[in-house]
Amino acid sequence: MSDQPQAAPLPALSAEDQKHYDDLLRWLDLKLDPGDDAGADEDEPPRKRRKCNSSTWEEDSAPYDAIRAARYFKRAIHAHLIISLIFSYGAQAVWTDKTISAQEQRAPYVAAFKEFLRRVPELDRVLRHMYASSKRHWRGFVEKFDELAKDVRSNDTTAIKAITGTLLLPNPEKDVLDPPISGRVAKSDRGFGHPILRLLLMGVPDRMCFVPTHYRSRPAPAEDLRTEEQRARETEIMRLIATHQYTRHQQQYPSFLYADDSFTEDDPRIGLCRGDFVIRLLRHVWTTPRSALRGLGGKSLPPDSNARIQEAEKVTAPMVGYVVSQGYVALLPGDWDKVDDKDSLYDRILDLFASSPLWAKRTLKFLTKEVFGDSTRVQDGNDEENRDDASPEQNHVARMAELARLEREAAAAGDDDDDED
Repeated sequence: MSDQPQAAPLPALSAEDQKHYDDLLRWLDLKLDPGDDAGADEDEPPRKRRKCNSSTWEEDSAPYDAIRAARYFKRAIHAHLIISLIFSYGAQAVWTDKTISAQEQRAPYVAAFKEFLRRVPELDRVLRHMYASSKRHWRGFVEKFDELAKDVRSNDTTAIKAITGTLLLPNPEKDVLDPPISGRVAKSDRGFGHPILRLLLMGVPDRMCFVPTHYRSRPAPAEDLRTEEQRARETEIMRLIATHQYTRHQQQYPSFLYADDSFTEDDPRIGLCRGDFVIRLLRHVWTTPRSALRGLGGKSLPPDSNARIQEAEKVTAPMVGYVVSQGYVALLPGDWDKVDDKDSLYDRILDLFASSPLWAKRTLKFLTKEVFGDSTRVQDGNDEENRDDASPEQNHVARMAELARLEREAAAAGDDDDDED
């Protein structure tokens, strides 16, 4: 007998909600056989029926809404939390035991479930009824939703891996990636063994020890301005890479997150999450792959874009975390499940947006314009106002934490004068 709190008895569904319920069962291939008792299926595993093509569902149907939410979930609600736990903790907290929301370890799962319900308000009563009346139907729905959401994430990984080389080039019409990388996920020509990809995976302090990457459209600098310490560090890094011992400092972000030449020890947030690769990945996912390089060019969202289908009008922190994780995986060998530290990178991105409200507001505004606005790249010089007059500190991690604290205090005091990008 499950110790899960039980929902209070529910009134009968309306005719419209009952139709939604029946449509979901047909979509799940879980329609009860004639003569089945409503309560006789409770502890039985979901029984598969003939496949029902999800593409045939009308836009105002319950399955269509569920499919749309599944396609949105990993991309914009949470990329890696286990969906079965989200639906378990979330359903309990929202429908049966509200004290769960206060439990710190379960709070992220409950928050994700509440965001899911906000995406499908017309299914709230139907899913609540399903949760309370049939364990088999509820389990079948969660498993189907989980499968779809993972498929979307996996398909994104495959698609992004296939065009990584193009998305990285400053000007794909003129430039080439040397050596080239295969578009196939399983190939091992990525990672720290690749002379360009290794620089993108490093933190900026280590990347600055190397001669800047150059292309036909971006010539090499006329003079090597590196210090002797940086040259020595480059030699040490290459030794560590050759012996498979090199790791990026866990508190540093991969350098591909930064806009070119924007990093400063004074404030490591300047230029962070504004790199071309990040912007192109956001466009690839939300405004169609064909607009990834140049943007929409002032045109409206294509009907087949995820942004149009999901009615997404702004870039959010989870969207950024998702494409950063996908971009990180794309630079390494293997698929999503074989890259261990992508989840911690995703969590750090979300934590950064949550802890630095002014920086987050400006960054999301900038990214929204780059993704959903015209294709002309905005040169934003207003990052200067994020600088601090204190002397530079060597520990940029401590510097970032201190700036975030000051920013939170300013926000709490109402000092949120943000009329510019």
